[in-house]
Amino acid sequence: KEDNTDVFIRDIRLVNVYKKVTAYKGGFFSKIVSPRKPYGLSGDVFKDTSKYALPPMSKEKLNGGLIVHGLDEHLKRVIRYIPSDYPLPKKDLLPGYKLFVARNQGSGVFGETFSDPILGGFDELCTETYVVFGPFKTEKEAKNCWDYVKTKFFRAVLGIRKLDQNASQSVYGYIPLLSFDKKWTDKELFDLFNLSKDERDFIENNVKEMK
Repeated sequence: KEDNTDVFIRDIRLVNVYKKVTAYKGGFFSKIVSPRKPYGLSGDVFKDTSKYALPPMSKEKLNGGLIVHGLDEHLKRVIRYIPSDYPLPKKDLLPGYKLFVARNQGSGVFGETFSDPILGGFDELCTETYVVFGPFKTEKEAKNCWDYVKTKFFRAVLGIRKLDQNASQSVYGYIPLLSFDKKWTDKELFDLFNLSKDERDFIENNVKEMK
């Protein structure tokens, strides 16, 4: 257990990686990850909106309306539609492009992959099934962000904090926040943070590839 962390780091090679990334002065990825209920909508809101003193949501598209992503009672990804003046508890994350990423991911095994996100536009939002990455000014930035998530570097650093299903805001707290004007590669990230050959080999051999 290192100073200034509330988790036990599971491999000695990750201790040095932890020290290198937390010395970064450019901020951390958790800054662009929303807290739970990014729009104030519970996971079961599709089942009964009246439970939360909210108007009904439509299964049919509405002209000029908003799109809500969530899960139905069978835990399948579905969408609902609401008017633009719907009384959402939170609206600050509506502008911009964003990624809706499942709040529960995998099991906490080091190096595991992520399920595909939903790329959301200016008229899209989600229930607490997802956390929001963003917002971004352009669709390209959002896609470059997801390419960063798919790097082995990103998921190795994530694995320092992510020890179970939980993939909420706090587990992203050690991952450096970089510019998404470009697409990052593992080699660039390894070089940027001066990872040793042993550290690079550990990540390459223990983190699964994502296409």
